[in-house]
Amino acid sequence: MSLLSNVPPVNSLISWSNLAKGFGRRPLFSGISGELAAGRVLVVTGANGAGKSTFLKIILGLLAADVGECKRLPIEKVGYCAPSMELYGDLTGMENLEFFARVAGVDESECRRLLDEVGLGRAGSKLYSSYSSGMKQRLKLAFALLNSPDLLVLDEPTLALDSDGTAIVDSLIARQRSSGGSALIATNEETEATRWADDRLPIGKQAW
Repeated sequence: MSLLSNVPPVNSLISWSNLAKGFGRRPLFSGISGELAAGRVLVVTGANGAGKSTFLKIILGLLAADVGECKRLPIEKVGYCAPSMELYGDLTGMENLEFFARVAGVDESECRRLLDEVGLGRAGSKLYSSYSSGMKQRLKLAFALLNSPDLLVLDEPTLALDSDGTAIVDSLIARQRSSGGSALIATNEETEATRWADDRLPIGKQAW
């Protein structure tokens, strides 16, 4: 079982050692060790199917590793965006954000600003179920930013985005870094890893 404690190494927000995970008889990865230093952007790289998404979920405590240890400081505010996420199709974009703002105790006035920031200012009144895949991804990014996170965790954040959407992601990551926040990001694109990473963690077969 993966163990969580509040004693990572000095200057580390999260550290992990010898993590291994498999599903059934299929091993996914093993022997993964590293750390996310406070105020840094760590990019996890690997080909599709290497286990990047699974690794992020283990770090967040959403999945247990089969073997290994994970230590992290208490993190009050975490933002998460991933392909596996799904918001409420029978609510509008604005209603989705307002709902989660109430759950998180965030001022609902932030929702309009976030919709504008991710380029959905004119689509906030439309049902999420009517959104294109790119619009859904933009709303997930807004969701991840809702509580002004200390740790931003992004799994394939440019998925389905056009060049304008990709520029928004670049801006969000740059702002997270400049504000002193930390970020953990998974991608299989070399150009993205080069733009974003302070540090890298390769998992399994690489995509380049």
